Amino acid sequence: MVSCMQCKVYVPVSRAVKKTFGGNTLHFCSEDCARQFLKRIGH
Repeated sequence: MVSCMQCKVYVPVSRAVKKTFGGNTLHFCSEDCARQFLKRIGH
């Protein structure tokens, strides 16, 4: 299980949306949360 970087919900690694940012892999529960997070940090 991994925690969504945006909403902090735990999801199985196999179902997590993965995005690479600054050389790190970030995990999200959905594409929507990934978009919201990247928008919030200015990307």
